[in-house]
Amino acid sequence: MKKLEIKKSILLISGSIAFNFFFWEETFGINLLLFSLLIIGTTIYTHKKAKYSRPFIYTAIGVLISGIAVSYHCSDMAKFTNITSTLLMIGFANQSKLRTPFYALPTSIANYFKLPKTFYRDIKNLGLLTVRSKSILHYTKLTLIPIAFLILFYMLFKTANPIFKEYTDLIYLSISEWFTSLFMHISFPWVLFTSWGVSIVGWVVYKSDIKYFIQKEVRLSNTINRSKSKQSKANNLFPVGNKNKQSPMALKHEYQTALILICLVNVLLFIVNAIDINWIWFNFEYSGDINLSEFVHEGTYLLILSILISIGTILYFFRKNLNYLSGNGTLVVAASIWILQNIILVFSVAIRNIHYITHYGLAYKRIGVFIFLGLTTYGLITLFLKIKNKNSSFFILRHNSWSIYCAFVFMSIINWDMLIVKHNINHSERNNIDIEFLLSLSDKTLPVIDQNIELLDSPQAGLNKHYRDRYNERIKELLQNKKETSWLSWNLLEEKAFNYFISK
Repeated sequence: MKKLEIKKSILLISGSIAFNFFFWEETFGINLLLFSLLIIGTTIYTHKKAKYSRPFIYTAIGVLISGIAVSYHCSDMAKFTNITSTLLMIGFANQSKLRTPFYALPTSIANYFKLPKTFYRDIKNLGLLTVRSKSILHYTKLTLIPIAFLILFYMLFKTANPIFKEYTDLIYLSISEWFTSLFMHISFPWVLFTSWGVSIVGWVVYKSDIKYFIQKEVRLSNTINRSKSKQSKANNLFPVGNKNKQSPMALKHEYQTALILICLVNVLLFIVNAIDINWIWFNFEYSGDINLSEFVHEGTYLLILSILISIGTILYFFRKNLNYLSGNGTLVVAASIWILQNIILVFSVAIRNIHYITHYGLAYKRIGVFIFLGLTTYGLITLFLKIKNKNSSFFILRHNSWSIYCAFVFMSIINWDMLIVKHNINHSERNNIDIEFLLSLSDKTLPVIDQNIELLDSPQAGLNKHYRDRYNERIKELLQNKKETSWLSWNLLEEKAFNYFISK
């Protein structure tokens, strides 16, 4: 047992030194990839069962992919995904039987906040805290009394002997200068940063047995179990003994209510979709009198509201025995049509967004709309599978939490800034290009702007000089930042941008 604790202590110290070496006074770059490899290896070593867990393997791959993405283009999305993947990976390592990111994330966070208690436990196991209070008092007396007498005699000799005073003052001055030079290099921010690094590495190395969330998840099933109620001898349709179980008559009434509600909403949604298909899909013409931003937002808000109502309604009605009611096929078909119509609504919002991008170019929120629509479509498909296969709400939670995580990993791979700049310059209407927005993007896009430098001189609200000044300031910042950091902050595209302007 003590050997394991000693190994953990060595990992903590070496990992903390590595954290400080990789990140102190550096920006994210290849250092994040190297530290991610270190974290993955340490987690596998300290959590032996983790390597048999598929979710752990998936999230470890996510850590690796996002780390490579950071060393390639260093986007904010790649950084966020790497941190999120690490959080999830530690959660799945802590409890290798966890199946969903929804429960792995709080497990990981709880493990971090229980670190002081876990750290104290492991130090105690090493036998470093076994000294009794009486022993502490004994050693304190043994040390303090001689030191007190030493100081007393030092003051007497210093007063009585000037040569002794001169020598001791020189020694005191040397020690004082040494401490001053030492603390000049040890700043308070560095101490805080190092302490934070110790806590990060300790969070990976030391495991707290967080069972609360795994105990919750293990009770959940992917399928709905049919609950059977026994009728009384008097053939009572409403058994008093078990109020949680529906009688056949109550179930029939619920079926009729669900069918009427879903059919009515289907009719209303059919009218909305018919209008959108005719107007937005095939006969849309932009004359400038429509605010395309509101046009997209209104469609998105309508979609969100429709999806929430659909999911809530279907989850409510198909939560229990209605799934097993004989002759419920009409309701299943009606609910499936409702889901299909919501998917059509998704396509309508996507086409609205395409019209917006065609006239005003790409932006983060417009890309985010497409990601949201993709996740929404997947969510609707899982909702259909829930009805078809009599799955539970946990089935939807499990699959959709993984789909959201996979979407973040996918988004971390793509260099969105470069995609936005190139698309907006090459495909947008020239007079609608938002130069202010382009100049706010990351440094790696500056060479593309430089190759289209005439944009900065386009007559837009008399801001030509402002654009030029902003652009020149960005280049100076790029060159200065590159000089202030080492190879640890390296990423490929910013290196190319730096070399591009150095060569000019």
